[in-house]
Amino acid sequence: MKLLLVEALTAGLIDAPPSILVEGFSMLRRFSIDVSRLSWIDLYTVVDRKLVIDRLDFILPCRKIYLRNPCIEDIVYRIGELDFDKVYVIAPETNSFISSILRRIEDEYGSSIIANGCIDILDSIIDKLDLYYELSRRGVKTPKSINFDEATLEDLDKLGYPLIVKPRLEAGCGGLRVIRDRKEAEKLLRQRSGSWIVQEYVKGLASSLSLVSNGCSLKLLSINRQFVNLSYTGSSYLGGYVPLIPRCIRMDELIDKLGTLLHGLKGYVGVDTVISDGEVYVIEVNPRLTVSYIGLSRSYRGNPAEVVLEAAVHGKLREMNTFNAFRGFSVFLKVRRAALDVGLHVDDRLIASIDGYSLISGFGYSLRDAWIDLLDIRGKLG
Repeated sequence: MKLLLVEALTAGLIDAPPSILVEGFSMLRRFSIDVSRLSWIDLYTVVDRKLVIDRLDFILPCRKIYLRNPCIEDIVYRIGELDFDKVYVIAPETNSFISSILRRIEDEYGSSIIANGCIDILDSIIDKLDLYYELSRRGVKTPKSINFDEATLEDLDKLGYPLIVKPRLEAGCGGLRVIRDRKEAEKLLRQRSGSWIVQEYVKGLASSLSLVSNGCSLKLLSINRQFVNLSYTGSSYLGGYVPLIPRCIRMDELIDKLGTLLHGLKGYVGVDTVISDGEVYVIEVNPRLTVSYIGLSRSYRGNPAEVVLEAAVHGKLREMNTFNAFRGFSVFLKVRRAALDVGLHVDDRLIASIDGYSLISGFGYSLRDAWIDLLDIRGKLG
């Protein structure tokens, strides 16, 4: 089967700083490494030539289509020119960008070529306020949320401080701020513009779920730890580790409820969560591959790309025992260090390095050993 993998950042469809671009490069590289092991997939990807020129670390085990003037129309043309069977898109939810790409492909070639599943489902979950209403309606634990554009100071007081404020249509930690007290709330209310959501702050362990869907059913691949820096001036995603093994947490009921919400999506879905007092709170849903896949890829006993693509392309969903599916632990971290030594580019622990930012990962049969492995590669960076 001839598959085109479109990673929007690496394809140059979105202007992004190196700190974000390195995440896209890393996801694309790790996923393509795993897909290259599948004999039934002939993998291609589109790449912005300007982004990879002179980058010795940009090693992808698949056929690359270089774009000189990256745009969705060029990609749409290449899909027809090279006669692909399926297209799988990895793109941020920012301003509904992922659904825009998929709709353009669907308009040209029909929905059967899209491996991501039903596009209409995306629009119901990428708006964070709409997602809150949908989760609440299904009885899923999620932070209380209101429309910040219409909120008064009294509304924020009722939610209690600290609070989380973030754009309704944004990916990752983009635009996310923490309001620590009433004084900061007053200041932010005077400055507000655009479409934002304000949420109660749930204190707990930052985590995420890696799920796989065949359009009808949903299975849990892994529970992941997340490292996130939250602040009033701006927040950022730093990395995490896989697997996270929380005590006395049952996921069956939550997965069933999420299954009804995500019915129609196919492939990999990431869900940001917070574990607090033995309860799992759903924060956001990412209908795409997430950075946690890097840790999943290195710690999973089998090939997670095979599980994802079997579900996305063939509608096949394997039975999985999450807690017996791992051969060890993988820690992954985004660091402000460059890979100066060319020899490092063959090191499997260096996933990508772009303009002073690197994404690295360590593996070990214990979490402690994984951290030691990660610190070793970090020490070798410039």
